[in-house]
Amino acid sequence: MISRYGLPFALTIVLFVASILVLLVAVFISVLNKINMDMVYAAIGIMNVSCWLISVSQFTPFVTGIYFVDGIMGFLFCMMIPFPLLIYVDLIQKGRYHRLYVVIFIISLTNFLFWSVLHFNGIFSFQKAVGYIDTILAAVSLSVSATFIYDIRTGQVKTYLYTAVGYLSFVVFSLIEIIILLFNQNDSSLISMIIGIMTLLIMVVIQQIHDTTQEKHSLEQKLNKKNVEQKQMLIHIVQTLAGTIDAKDKYTKGHSGRVAAYSKEIAKRFGYSESEQNDIYIMGLLHDIGKIGVPDAVINKTGKLTDEEYAMIKKHPVIGANILANITEMPDLALGAKWHHEKYSGQGYPDGIKGDVIPEQARIIAVADAYDAMTSCRSYRKPMPQELVIKEIRDGSGTHFDPRFAEIMLEIISEDKDYDLKEKIE
Repeated sequence: MISRYGLPFALTIVLFVASILVLLVAVFISVLNKINMDMVYAAIGIMNVSCWLISVSQFTPFVTGIYFVDGIMGFLFCMMIPFPLLIYVDLIQKGRYHRLYVVIFIISLTNFLFWSVLHFNGIFSFQKAVGYIDTILAAVSLSVSATFIYDIRTGQVKTYLYTAVGYLSFVVFSLIEIIILLFNQNDSSLISMIIGIMTLLIMVVIQQIHDTTQEKHSLEQKLNKKNVEQKQMLIHIVQTLAGTIDAKDKYTKGHSGRVAAYSKEIAKRFGYSESEQNDIYIMGLLHDIGKIGVPDAVINKTGKLTDEEYAMIKKHPVIGANILANITEMPDLALGAKWHHEKYSGQGYPDGIKGDVIPEQARIIAVADAYDAMTSCRSYRKPMPQELVIKEIRDGSGTHFDPRFAEIMLEIISEDKDYDLKEKIE
């Protein structure tokens, strides 16, 4: 008895415990992450099958002293097998065969209720239901197998490949078990079926891990796409705002956009990440936003500015920083606006800070801003010759500009053989 039925019984207990653990883990993850896990139904189904196997095992009476075959437990567990199985398969197949499974579910439920009522009212014993139960289980198995085979032909099975492999393995092991029963006069340890169910449980768990990983990856992609879309929308809004700022001065149309592009290129060559490059691009677009607070008459004056007018101009970094400080989601946004007129030597404005005390983004924008100022039309002059621009940046390296960013700007200029850099970078 022990040598023949002891191992299958032990494996069934292991299967029962494993299915409970899988069920508890699935429920815990579902509640914790507020997501539906198909594995819950598979675990319930396999736990139910385990209970049925325990109830019909020849070894169970040896351990418990109770013979279940003539009792109700084996029949009840057996008749309940289709319910969680059909729900699980319907979920992993995304409802493609929902109507078929509903019909089979209703038939199985009707059979369960019908024979339960007859048995508990003493009309017929569950023994009379064996043929009907076997027929329904066979119909369930054949229907599910048929949908799996159809999905294999159409390529749909790739969405639940691991479960399909597990289920088909279970079918193969079950057929082996049937053959053993036929040759052993209905006497079998059911070990082949138990191995098949264990294989199915393992593949279900693998399928759930795969699906969860894929779902997480898909969610990350959607979030990344959404972030990119929001970033693009922000850039478009900022570009529009920058264009409005530049429109105050007919000579600086496009200035903010060019400064933003030059700043991004310098940051890229310096080793900034793509996200950091996008951030400094936005800073560049908004570096002159403080000019909103400067009278148009001062900005568009063609003659020399008075001391009072120049003092107004020098206020625009602080005005811009105060405006951008309200955007708490991007606390660094104001850095470029406030300190892009600071000089590396400490002779700039508004705070007269120097060297590395000046925020790095502001030092980058300072070089880009100076380059565009020298290579653009102004009310008082035309664009400076490229040779003179190079000389000014080289002479300003270490005094006006951070030497590292001045060198990168000179490198960019050296690649601009035809002096049309603006068109290349924009």
